[in-house]
Amino acid sequence: MEMYKLGRSNYNDIEGFFRVEFDFPNDTVGDGSVLVVCHVPQKTVASITNYTDIQVRNIKDHFENTNGDFPKGSGKRGRKKKIKKRMFGRIVKYIVDHSLSTLQDVAAYLKDKYKLEVSVKTIERELEDYDLSDLFKLVREKEKRSVHVNYAGGWLLAPFIADLVKKINQAFKGLPGSVEVLLTLLFLSVFGIARAFHLEDLSDPGFSILTSRNDVLSRTTIFRWVKKCRKPSVLLFYELTRPLTGFVGKILKISIDEHVVARRTQKVKIPGTKHPTRGKAMKADKLFYIFELTKKRLLGFKPQPGNATLANTSLKMVKELIRNVKPKSMRLVLDAGGCKGSVIARLSKIEGLIFLIRGVRQRKQVEQWKKVPKEEYKEYPDPWDQKKKILVADTRTKIKGCKNHIRTILLLNEHEKKENDRYYPIYTNDEVSPLFDLLVEYRSRQNHELCYRVLKHDLSLDALPKSYPLNPKAEKVQFRDK
Repeated sequence: MEMYKLGRSNYNDIEGFFRVEFDFPNDTVGDGSVLVVCHVPQKTVASITNYTDIQVRNIKDHFENTNGDFPKGSGKRGRKKKIKKRMFGRIVKYIVDHSLSTLQDVAAYLKDKYKLEVSVKTIERELEDYDLSDLFKLVREKEKRSVHVNYAGGWLLAPFIADLVKKINQAFKGLPGSVEVLLTLLFLSVFGIARAFHLEDLSDPGFSILTSRNDVLSRTTIFRWVKKCRKPSVLLFYELTRPLTGFVGKILKISIDEHVVARRTQKVKIPGTKHPTRGKAMKADKLFYIFELTKKRLLGFKPQPGNATLANTSLKMVKELIRNVKPKSMRLVLDAGGCKGSVIARLSKIEGLIFLIRGVRQRKQVEQWKKVPKEEYKEYPDPWDQKKKILVADTRTKIKGCKNHIRTILLLNEHEKKENDRYYPIYTNDEVSPLFDLLVEYRSRQNHELCYRVLKHDLSLDALPKSYPLNPKAEKVQFRDK
């Protein structure tokens, strides 16, 4: 055959010739394979098919080293790798849980987690077979519409937050950022985040939305806001948020006590006091709270320096509460810190006020209690443990600063080694109630102590802002009036 002498214009005739005479497939004639097999010169094949010399030589070498079969396209030989349905389900779950991942991340996940080496193309082919080629797109669109919140319980406070925002705007009108800062401080306590510096590591978008922001506030922003606060705005916010409306004109049973928060700064002078749990004198602040014993909730709060006393502060808080609530009557329970003769005398003059105050075991008072005859002590069951028996006497005690003797509920513990520790006095101006009823009423003060435990350990009460200013020469410290 003289086919190699034919030009390009006769190429169609050549194709038809081979299809007719040798019954070759249509898709194998046009690529030069037939011409090479029929010993047509390499350059002629290249000129007819527009292949390069190297491509024609590769085709020729391929057919010389095979059994004469024509190639089936340029695909790789071998069976396509399949992924089991169980493993494919894990791939889909990984993509849904990691919306920003890529196919490379999926392949790395399979290799690290299940020791399965799968190529990116295999994963892509499997997604197409299950009509999930657009899975990444669908997941990312859903991610834009939804937010993963680790603190979802905060939305249960939505009605309370809405009311709180109104009061914040009313109290801090001219101070920008007040809503965001106060909501951040609120949810720090609600979620048990102990210190403000943990905000630097908090990137949860749900927490940001709860505080009406797109991102979490930094602690420096909160400290700057605190330094800009003024006392009138803080007091107004305090009055707006006090739950006093439900107690107007009713009988109040309250307890007032102090909570000591230790300070360790040396940059400014802070008054010190004896810390009750550490047993030593320390720089500290005192937080005074009014606790309602019936409904078990806080009604008032007053921060004071460390040298403030419970007796004097409680007298001021009682007068202020009576002025705001105007109760029908009030019953007050105080710890030993409120035992001061002059304060007890002034409390006795307040109309409608009944107090129960734990006495201090001073030398002169102990000498009076020693004179109480043993016959006057009666045995009662312990209000906290009915199996135990306690000895209680109803007597009167002369206190410095009071003109009249004060009725005293005197508990005797004969098993104590120290003589002073044997007596547990409770002073009261209630001349009507039975002795045991007054003892049970005083023991109800323990709920106030349990409230402090919740405030400290669950709401991080002791995590107060730093007590020294950023610029000591230009700024005042704490409790400023301007």
